[in-house]
Amino acid sequence: MTLFNRLLLAIDLSPAADHLLSRVHKFCYDHMDRVHVVHVLRSDFILAEESDGGTGALAAEQKRLKDQASVSLSEILVRNGFNISANRIVIRAGEPATEIKRLAHDLEADLVIVGSHNRDSGWLNLPGATTNCVLQGIQSDVMAVRV
Repeated sequence: MTLFNRLLLAIDLSPAADHLLSRVHKFCYDHMDRVHVVHVLRSDFILAEESDGGTGALAAEQKRLKDQASVSLSEILVRNGFNISANRIVIRAGEPATEIKRLAHDLEADLVIVGSHNRDSGWLNLPGATTNCVLQGIQSDVMAVRV
């Protein structure tokens, strides 16, 4: 663990997140001060904001979704024993793999930890789409945890 000074834990808010967090907690328990957490809201209407007609309805909806995700993320972190300060928890909107890689670069993360919803095709287990995209072209080491 001493090889990694800055870790980025990317989680979604699916039921599998508890499993991921319980496994990662064992790995990072003594180094919580090095962990940053990111959750990316898949926002299909980010680019549609221009068609809002100036009403601000889409911006208000984005804020509501971000606030709701923030509460859910805080609850799941606390429930799984993560004591992470608010300045190390990031919620972004966009395409998950892109935002995870961008934040990893910005933080100069040594290790990015992602949950992998594996595609089980018999003898060949393939990582999920987001995990696979995170693996492509990232500077950091990546740990994919099967969930």
